[in-house]
Amino acid sequence: MIMGEERRMKRWQLVYYLRVFELGTDKLMGHLADITMDGMRLVSVEPIVVEKDYHLWMEVVKERIILVAKSKWTQQEEASMLYNTGFKLVNPTRMTINNIACLIEALRFQK
Repeated sequence: MIMGEERRMKRWQLVYYLRVFELGTDKLMGHLADITMDGMRLVSVEPIVVEKDYHLWMEVVKERIILVAKSKWTQQEEASMLYNTGFKLVNPTRMTINNIACLIEALRFQK
């Protein structure tokens, strides 16, 4: 994704950050900052390698969402030591799509 590229889907920002972990190692990758049906942005304390597929999971209301996402870009925030990384979902399963849709629906009612 090119920085400044117009987004096709509305991004839903979270009022609170959900923790996102690497599947298998349970390493904390970062916190979910916003999400769409085809991607998401994580905030992390460590830089994340770009153009790599990650197997991830997050827990939302006792439901574990498992997904594969490719990191597309990363940048360090100027005012802090945190990194923002954009991800694109890779071949999401129907269950993953349904779970993300439910999360987005819940976010709509928080506004």
